[in-house]
Amino acid sequence: MSIQITNLTFGYSELLINNLNCTFNEGWSAVVGVNGSGKTTLLELVTRKLKPESGNINISGNYIYCRQIPEHPQEEAEVLIQDN
Repeated sequence: MSIQITNLTFGYSELLINNLNCTFNEGWSAVVGVNGSGKTTLLELVTRKLKPESGNINISGNYIYCRQIPEHPQEEAEVLIQDN
């Protein structure tokens, strides 16, 4: 089970993510950085709420995306399922 990101590029009015390559393996992972660095945007790309300008995001297995500080955690959690 993993999330593999290859050559991912995305921007709004300016380029925010440029040619990102990374892999999240099974287990807990965290995305950290300063405000405005693209953390939420990256997770919205992974959950397919946003479409990248280029690159690929391959998901194998089931994943749960919990938004920051949800008021109702059970209602906010999203299970991501990718059929291969």
